[in-house]
Amino acid sequence: MARGVGAGRRRRRPRRVPAGHPLLGAVTTVAGSDEVLLTGSLSTATHPWLASADGPGLLPATAVLELALHAAHTVGPSAWRS
Repeated sequence: MARGVGAGRRRRRPRRVPAGHPLLGAVTTVAGSDEVLLTGSLSTATHPWLASADGPGLLPATAVLELALHAAHTVGPSAWRS
């Protein structure tokens, strides 16, 4: 059997650490850069307060602000861009 380019090498998974926030799942660095990616999933199954009686639920602006503040705290002031 022929071996292709990169055969036998183990694929490295990105290092993920818990985000430390109830709406975020993990924090990982972007490959080849100094950028950070915060991930999460919102669902009415896991966050019933998102449901609305008159249509699709909306994420309150205060929750968006909280996510932004948590992200800023996670990366620290030296990584902030204007």
